[in-house]
Amino acid sequence: MNATADSLVGGTMATKAAVLREDWATAEQIERVQLQLLDVVDFINRFHASTKTRLAVLNEKMTAVERKLRYIENAVRKARASTATDPTE
Repeated sequence: MNATADSLVGGTMATKAAVLREDWATAEQIERVQLQLLDVVDFINRFHASTKTRLAVLNEKMTAVERKLRYIENAVRKARASTATDPTE
């Protein structure tokens, strides 16, 4: 090969090597982003499960409180009705 051919081949090899390094760097960045996204998705899934459980517990407690409140309201209504119609007053 002559000097011109050697410089073209060398330049092409250097260009290919640079492109290859850039591709590897890009692939590594993409992999890091994918791993970070997986971490975020995992956190969101764990948060959702935890929140869903806590809300279910709160719902049960609220239902119990509502039942007790209805019972008390009915007891107060009955007491008022019996005192309003009590002939001993």
